[in-house]
Amino acid sequence: MTLTAPNPGNDDVRHIVLRMIDGRHWTAITTKRGKRIRIISVRRSRKNKEACHESKK
Repeated sequence: MTLTAPNPGNDDVRHIVLRMIDGRHWTAITTKRGKRIRIISVRRSRKNKEACHESKK
């Protein structure tokens, strides 16, 4: 699942990507810079993001 959120600091649009890898929930924050995708952060999902991911299945 991918969610889109504006970045209040500038005009970038940030994407919150929720995925399962090896049975664990992970969250990545990305943005587009020109033709490239920039990874801002990747970490294990917090419980509220896991619940969001499970509810969208």
